[in-house]
Order: sequence, then C-alpha cells, then structure tokens
Amino acid sequence: MKKIFTLVCAFCAVFSIFAEKSIKDAATWSQWSLTMVVGATADGVSFTASEAWAGAGFWVASAADSVTGDPAKGADWSDYDYLVYKVKDCSANFNLCIEYTDNTVSESGSLVLVETKTSGTVATGAKYAGLKLDEDYSDRVAQTWIQSTAANSSVIVTDLVLMTEDEFQKLKESEKTDETVLWQGRTSFTGWSSSISGIGASLFADAKVGDKIVAVVDSLFDVEGWEWGAQLLWKTGASGWASLPGENTTSVKAVGEVELVLKAEALEELQANGLAIQGMGCTVSKVLLRSASAPEATQTAWEGENVIGNWEGGFHIAASQFEGLQAGCKLIIEFKEDTENATYWQFKLLHGESWSDDDALTSNASDLNDWNCATMGQGQEKYSFVLNESDAAAIAAGGLCISGYYVTVNKVSFTIATGIDAPQVERQDDGIMYNIIGQPVGEGYKGIVICNGKKFILK
Repeated sequence: MKKIFTLVCAFCAVFSIFAEKSIKDAATWSQWSLTMVVGATADGVSFTASEAWAGAGFWVASAADSVTGDPAKGADWSDYDYLVYKVKDCSANFNLCIEYTDNTVSESGSLVLVETKTSGTVATGAKYAGLKLDEDYSDRVAQTWIQSTAANSSVIVTDLVLMTEDEFQKLKESEKTDETVLWQGRTSFTGWSSSISGIGASLFADAKVGDKIVAVVDSLFDVEGWEWGAQLLWKTGASGWASLPGENTTSVKAVGEVELVLKAEALEELQANGLAIQGMGCTVSKVLLRSASAPEATQTAWEGENVIGNWEGGFHIAASQFEGLQAGCKLIIEFKEDTENATYWQFKLLHGESWSDDDALTSNASDLNDWNCATMGQGQEKYSFVLNESDAAAIAAGGLCISGYYVTVNKVSFTIATGIDAPQVERQDDGIMYNIIGQPVGEGYKGIVICNGKKFILK
C-alpha cells in the first residue's frame, strides 16, 4: 500500500478496516464500437465481441462538480494493491488495462491520461485475473478497460474487486483445484444436430495422461427411431469433428457422472484442437476436467537469476539438462516481472542454439503473436505449457533458448510423470528401434527412439 500515515494509531485503525471492496455496482461500461456488445446477465456483465480488438471501458474518475466547484479527478485506490476481474465462461483471451491521470484537465475539459498503464490478460477458461496497481498513480485512476483478442469471443465479468496483497494471495490459494469446469449450460441430445462445442485447446494445456473428462448427465430419455440407448460421443474440436483417437462412444446407463480417461493420442489431439461432444438420449449440464491422482515429479533444468531487459540478456540451457524430457511433459518457467521498466512482459522460446525464429517452439502456438512472443499477465509468476513431440525432441537434442522483454527468470523445470503417465519400456538389446511407448519403428521415424537401451533422436 502506498499511503503513509504519520500516526501509528491512525495507521493501525485504518489498516484494520480496509478489506476487499467490490466496485461492480458502480460500473457503467461504454463499448468502443458496435463490434463489442455489453449486456447485463444474472451473473454479471457480459462482453461479446464479433471482431478481434473490440473493447469497452469503465470510467472511474469523477467529473467536475458545477455546484461545489470541485475539479475532475481520478479515483483514489491507493489503499489497495490489485484490481481483480472475476469472470466466468471466458471463451478467449481478453486484454485488461488500468489507465491513470495526473489530475490535470485538457482544454476540452477532459482529464489528461498519463503514459503509465497497468496491463494484463484474463485467459480462456480462467476464473479471475489480477491487475497490480501502480503505486505512484494508484490515487488517481482514470479508467479500466477490457479488449477481445479474437473474433466471436465472450466473457462474463461477475465482479470487480479491489484487494490488498494479502487478499489477492489468499484468492490465488483458494482457487487452486484439481478440477476445471470446461463447459456449463444445458444441452439435450435429441438428435445428431445437438452438440457441445467451443471447449478450446488451451483448456487442456495442463492436462496429462490419466486425467478424466467428466460429463454431468442430468436426465435420460427415449428418442424416437433410436434403439441403442443413451450415448455420448467424444469428438475433436478440429474441422469435421472426427472422433478422438482411440475413443468414440460411451454408453450412459444412469444419471450422474460419465467419465472418459485420457490416453496419450487423445490428449495430443485435445491440446491441438480442443473438444466437442455429441450424444443421444441424455441431457448434459456440465463438462469437467478432473486431475488424475497419479503424482508428477518436477526436474530442474536451470535455477538462478537471469535478468532479461528489452530483449537483452537471453540465455541458453544445454540439452544435457533435459534428460527424460518427452512429449506430454510440461515446461515450467518461474520468473519475476520488471514493473519499473515495463507494463507488459513477454517470452520467446527457441530450441537449439541458433536464436533463429525458425526454431521457435510450437507447443504454445495459441499464446504467440506474429513475432512468436507470448505475453504474460500482470502478477504472473509462472508460465507453463505441455510440449508436443517435435518440441520435446528438439529441446532434448539442442537445448532451450529463452529470451524476453523485462523479465527475470529464476527457474526452468519440467514435469516427469511418476505414475500413470510414465511409459515403461523394457531394455531390449536386439538392434531394433522403439519409440517411447515401446512400439518398434523404422528408419523413417522422427522423434525420440530407444535402441539397445539408449535414447536417440531421429530427425
């Protein structure tokens, strides 16, 4: 907090009464154009964008008072550290921003905005995002705004809350869960035209083999002309909606939860194209992703303090530090943001040592802009995603290059499954090459192979 009280007793009294404060009831949103539609729902305020980069703003500064003569000025949020957007049904990444004023007024009578901003992102499927207030300007806030990053996207803002640092950390702890809501609504499968779609690939970024997709079935019913009972069909979200590899139909015998345990091929497809569900003779109200009980071990590839400025100070981690890395492992980067020099932060990740954009990782393609950079949200401390086969093989062969924009990297690690995820391949000294799940492969195979008990990478 920025305010300093000269009397200790006054400080204690004031500190004790400040708790998180909702400002949603004061919010009057103005859309920038007709491509962003703002509406009221039972859950909060809905934002629906037909085009990318559409937005809406909420002006929090006060106008000049013609009666009292008080001038226009920014809102005083200096008793808090974060503005938290609480959201639901977020179908795409949305940019968030807080803008400040120096409390001067232009000739037209409007408040002058300063260059300093606080920026962040609420990610697809997220429940909240926190924007850390700039201490030098938190007593003169002009507005906050939200902006789509993709066409035909939507989100509901259920609350806008001012929080202290302690309150925000408690929120982060309370939201940790082994279960993620992928979709919620009510779909009755009365024919093949009924479907649940829009469950994006990014929602499966942290999923692993053995996790479960859970469909909550509320009712069963007969469909005229259909003789095979209630069913759910698991589809890829790619064009054409083909069945997930190795999966097709699950018979629904009773009301309750219907589970699909994720296998490696199906998970790879979900992480690339997302999920769609069709069915017959039942009603689904919720779709969940539930973590398996099998634990994961994390192996450290690098640890220290590497300061990256304006794309200066990038570093390389040798391939030898990634022993055991394979497709399906999660790459984890722990870092600190440089809030003094930047209002947004980015990573660029490359395999090998050439520092060529041609070697950019592709596993996190949905996060990348046109320059292969992934932007970090305000207050973010970790960046992670699941590696596909080509990235895992390339890192294991040539290492990893990390560059960025005003971030200090403290640790780079990756997960090694210790339970259901771990493929067990017996040593076979027969000169035959096997892939990581024990299947024999020929010379044309590309990726990690095992021959006579040793690992190789074929390109």
